[in-house]
Amino acid sequence: MTVSWQLRVVAAYLRGRQKPRTATAELVRRRIAEPKGEAGPPGWLGRLCRVEKRSVNGADCWTVGPRDGREPVGAVVYWHGGSYYKEMVRWHWAFVGQLAASGFQVHVPRYGLAPRHTFREAVALGRAVHREVAARAKGLPVTAIGDSAGGGLALAVAMSLRDSGLPGPRGWCCWRPGWTSR
Repeated sequence: MTVSWQLRVVAAYLRGRQKPRTATAELVRRRIAEPKGEAGPPGWLGRLCRVEKRSVNGADCWTVGPRDGREPVGAVVYWHGGSYYKEMVRWHWAFVGQLAASGFQVHVPRYGLAPRHTFREAVALGRAVHREVAARAKGLPVTAIGDSAGGGLALAVAMSLRDSGLPGPRGWCCWRPGWTSR
């Protein structure tokens, strides 16, 4: 197979942009093992939206909704990205805030991250969160949303519920689900 000159140029460019913290397998292993930091919502979110914290199966779960007290138009379970080993960052919370400002009640579970936790644990948490959110939603549609690793997790939870004969989310929106990022 012959590689085009254009692909060789792109490959050289990407090699030059390789991030020093992920340049080798050993650096990646160290990065994954680093302390994770705080994952809770930033203070500014509470000034824009109503934020409540609860525990589901021992994991923190935040509900973010419209601050003005209006009834939600639907419920969303949001699964953040981060390669299954990074906590939520500012832009994740900004997205959650935009959904809440649009009238949705957004549920944000803090799933356990690698290497201390497994994907199976995250799916079990997702099943519990979905059941609880569906009960709280009082007939409103429940949508699962996830980006990158969170997209893969949202789909895995939906498939697990389906395979168990349990009702899953009415819809889902996943961009760049975990396995398509390569």
